[in-house]
Amino acid sequence: MKATVNPEYALKAELTRWICLVSYVFQIVLLYLVTHILIPEGKTANTVVFAVLAVPLLPFFPFLIARNIKAHAWLMFATLFYFILVVVNVFDPNYGFVAQLELGNIIILFCTSMMFTRYEQRRLGITITPKEDKPRL
Repeated sequence: MKATVNPEYALKAELTRWICLVSYVFQIVLLYLVTHILIPEGKTANTVVFAVLAVPLLPFFPFLIARNIKAHAWLMFATLFYFILVVVNVFDPNYGFVAQLELGNIIILFCTSMMFTRYEQRRLGITITPKEDKPRL
């Protein structure tokens, strides 16, 4: 028996998906800005650092466009790595406002990817845990 799908989840899923995509692209732009344009004092522009930071995010793009639930879930875990890196930069006065902006963006990216997986599963009527026929004792 398939659960009835609330049309409210379709709107929520679409909204969180678009916010997630915008935040995803903005994260890559912020990585470029920090490594090439708005370089902190005492550091130099470095394409290798940008590549090391941006390449792990790039494989997610085609799957995010395709509304893949698993890709959004894995992106959520990948953003935790960036969260750890940025929290250190927030306390460094050389980074200034850009690190705080990046931290806020990562939090938005994490939350929207998490909420998209939840709303999309409910929109499609997918359950993760199987329903038990017998009650537990």
